[in-house]
Amino acid sequence: MSDLVGNLLEVCNGARRAGWDFPRIWKEILQRHPLVTGDSVQRIGEAGPYLEIPLFAGQVMVFDAKGFTIK
Repeated sequence: MSDLVGNLLEVCNGARRAGWDFPRIWKEILQRHPLVTGDSVQRIGEAGPYLEIPLFAGQVMVFDAKGFTIK
């Protein structure tokens, strides 16, 4: 995982731990970040709903009940 993606992941999880909800994280961090290449997409998996955020170079950031991860 590149340093930029790792840093973005840390910032988003830190904001979540600070009590920010996804709309605020999207608006203030993700929407304007140069690694984010499109809008979030809601999906449903075995563990329930989650959001996928497309990143540069085909990576995907996932937001679910556990927080942010890279897929």
